Amino acid sequence: MRFGACRCLDPQDRTRDDELEYLAGVEVTGEVDISAGMVRWEIPAIRCARFTHRGPVTTFSETLSYVYGSWFPRSSYEPSMAYELERYDERFKLDAPDSEWDYFVGLETPA
Repeated sequence: MRFGACRCLDPQDRTRDDELEYLAGVEVTGEVDISAGMVRWEIPAIRCARFTHRGPVTTFSETLSYVYGSWFPRSSYEPSMAYELERYDERFKLDAPDSEWDYFVGLETPA
């Protein structure tokens, strides 16, 4: 299983307001030696909404438009500033029309 993880940078570490840090990787558990040039992110347990993107990678912006432009405004949640995750399993076929992967967004309940 492969993953993508995205997190917001602290404001002082950004060169633009919308800048994020992205990591492509695989899950590891326990004590594992990390090779030079690689990093390890420990992602805490967070409450998430899961969305399944269907279609080629080039149409992922449509899924993001739905999540942030439609789903969140109609839900009782706000997106958290925690991690956003992508999970790529055997359904992922890059540019194939029947490709699928899961996209997870951290949730906060509005105050």
